[in-house]
Amino acid sequence: MRCKALACLAACGLLFVSAAADSPATKPAPTSQISPIHDQAIALYMKGQWATLEKLLKEPAPATRSATMPSTGPATMPGKDADVEAIKSALAECRPAWWNVAKAGKKATLRGTFFNRSVSLAFEPKPGGGNNEGATSGWPVADMDDDAPWMEGLSKSELCLWYACHYFGGALVKQEDSRVGSKLYGVYYTWRSEITTAAYGTPAVRRHVLHQALRTFEVPLQKDDTFVGHRAIATLFMIECLSHPENYPTYQLPQPIAGEINEQTLAPQFLRLIDAKLPGFVEDCSLRAVYKKSGTSGTSALTSGLYQLAEGLSMSPDLDKDKPLRAKRDAWFKAQWEKLPKAAK
Repeated sequence: MRCKALACLAACGLLFVSAAADSPATKPAPTSQISPIHDQAIALYMKGQWATLEKLLKEPAPATRSATMPSTGPATMPGKDADVEAIKSALAECRPAWWNVAKAGKKATLRGTFFNRSVSLAFEPKPGGGNNEGATSGWPVADMDDDAPWMEGLSKSELCLWYACHYFGGALVKQEDSRVGSKLYGVYYTWRSEITTAAYGTPAVRRHVLHQALRTFEVPLQKDDTFVGHRAIATLFMIECLSHPENYPTYQLPQPIAGEINEQTLAPQFLRLIDAKLPGFVEDCSLRAVYKKSGTSGTSALTSGLYQLAEGLSMSPDLDKDKPLRAKRDAWFKAQWEKLPKAAK
């Protein structure tokens, strides 16, 4: 049985179709010190082929060589490739010991750390697909290192990681509050599961979460108020792109937008970019850092119902309470849009 979050999005026609593999990415920047495995490691990381990447990183590392060849990451320090170090750090966080415990294919208690918080998950292999109903959560163990394309723009391996992060996110919520059924709980559960998946998934998983979040602007909130959890993630992304355009060159809107500038009109514009273009390594790292920060500081949303975004902006799942908050967000979007260089518009 598929996870309820995916089922809900499927019912509203919001599932993700990935862009072509040859979509344009961020133009690389030069660097003077590059590890011989640099380009291969970047490619495997961005493609989500992390099992192959882990094997590559475990091989004896040749000496770093100087060259005038492209790098998609920040300038490196002499003798050290910062990009490769960033990838190693991400793998250590996103596929630590619990991943290998699950691959053993037996019932187990998986113990992970997300947003600096320890959490446990009762795991049981479930060959039929992801399932977290009942006493255990699980996914197809045989798919965990399978890079074959599967569904919604993800490989089989990436879909397993999607399930795992989603379930761990849900486990974090249950640690905080067990009042299942309340409106605030439902919205927070959605947000916490998705922000965990965005922060600890592969680049494709991150993009998939963002695509789903942007698509929820096509559905009236009265139809499913848990979509506020998704919208908080989408709006945070839009704020980030407009407040730090230098960090997201792929996601700068290329054309003028007719009519009012607000989150409702910007969402479909950003959605088109997400569908058409693949981010570069630096952009993906920047976005992951934003989601990690949001997930680390967002625990108060369960009791307050207020989702702190960025730039002093926030969002409430209560439509009446959100009216002044949305007016403030829309005023910010309009003002920030006017500040952008014409080339960025």
